[in-house]
Amino acid sequence: MLCCRCRSIGPFTYKLKDDNGPPVGGRVVVPFRNEKLIGVVTRLHDEAPPVEARPIEAVLDQEPILSAELMELAAWIAQYYLAPLGEVLRSMPSAYGGSAALDQLSHQRKPA
Repeated sequence: MLCCRCRSIGPFTYKLKDDNGPPVGGRVVVPFRNEKLIGVVTRLHDEAPPVEARPIEAVLDQEPILSAELMELAAWIAQYYLAPLGEVLRSMPSAYGGSAALDQLSHQRKPA
């Protein structure tokens, strides 16, 4: 499961293309509607989703950029403040390579 930089409730389930899966707390590129977005992996699982899962297009990090402690803190913040987890992760600049990189990504989205 992963959260993208979108204002939806999420998280969303995507499938792995191969055995080189991303780490929890790492970034991936995924198709989302007609765009490609960067998301943060929040959980790896083998449960079948209710709809067909789309594949992860690229793994950006082989090591987590958010520690287990930061991921736990983000989940707590999202629950306590009733905020989408993707927005909470977005507020952590290290999740997307710094706030300047985050702003650039939002203006350079490419259609899927």
